[in-house]
Amino acid sequence: MKNTKRGLLALLALVALSAIGASSASAAASTTAAQWYTGASPGTTLSGSETINCALHPETTAKLKSEVGSPAQVLEMSATGMECLSATIENKEVTEKAGKVAFGTGKIKFTGVTVTKPAGCQAEEEAGGGGANVGHVTTKQLNVHADFMHEGKAVQQFLPTAGAGTAFANFRLSNKSPEVCPVAGLYSVKGTLFTNAAKTEPAGTLVEIGTGHFTKTQLAAISPAIETTDGGGLTIGTKAADLTGVGAFTLKNGAEFTVK
Repeated sequence: MKNTKRGLLALLALVALSAIGASSASAAASTTAAQWYTGASPGTTLSGSETINCALHPETTAKLKSEVGSPAQVLEMSATGMECLSATIENKEVTEKAGKVAFGTGKIKFTGVTVTKPAGCQAEEEAGGGGANVGHVTTKQLNVHADFMHEGKAVQQFLPTAGAGTAFANFRLSNKSPEVCPVAGLYSVKGTLFTNAAKTEPAGTLVEIGTGHFTKTQLAAISPAIETTDGGGLTIGTKAADLTGVGAFTLKNGAEFTVK
């Protein structure tokens, strides 16, 4: 019960923080000179690359809301799990940026995916075919730029490795037998996703943070308001695709790490 309460408090705190961010008239997130550091504070600059794992923050889910079909119908999906596939971080020279900056790459797989609206639908990997593909949605290969800041808060930018305008993720909606899905078909999510670095206070409250926070688990808050504030956003067709959740990222070697 205690963990459940903390998870709920974290989500409530995320909503509150997002509302504050959405009301701000300040500029979007901007790139800054920042690199990955590992080990206990003050840490050492990451040399080479390290494998990174991810999961959803305990007692939370990831939720996606949009509109699909013609006439448009509300789409609501949720995932109970998240995994990083072949994901690494490194300090890397990136086009149009001076020197090496905090960078990452890999795919994110959402698991335990269910569709609550429209009725009669289930979510699958884009290949379809049912079976092991049901309840899973995997992004395309993504690049992660962790050298962004907004009003003193650390920000991460996720975007398709293949470039602007390409798919962030594809998924298929199919019939949830014996029901019929009224919007069955293949859908493409496009755009750029921003996340804000966060930490959980002892009482379970989630707060956004700046750089230099050394820990073995780095949290990343996701919400539509964060996208509005930082300058990102996902779409399905011409409709906004609002993603909400809290990701938890760890190094495979178990070391503390941060960006600063």
